[in-house]
Amino acid sequence: MADKKPGLVGKLAQVAKEVAYVQKDAVNSFQKYKYASAEAVLSKVNEALTSRNIAISSGAELVHYHQG
Repeated sequence: MADKKPGLVGKLAQVAKEVAYVQKDAVNSFQKYKYASAEAVLSKVNEALTSRNIAISSGAELVHYHQG
């Protein structure tokens, strides 16, 4: 049987394995800990996805709730 190219699920599994760790690049000075910024995570994940011809789109929505 010929080698079969991975489908989306297989490609996402490869991405998860490749992006298993993201270098901590930011510091919360108030609570004194280091963390991986959203930008660092998105950059590494996007690189792994695009190398497999998978595109993502992200957006932020501000939701305001006022009671009373």
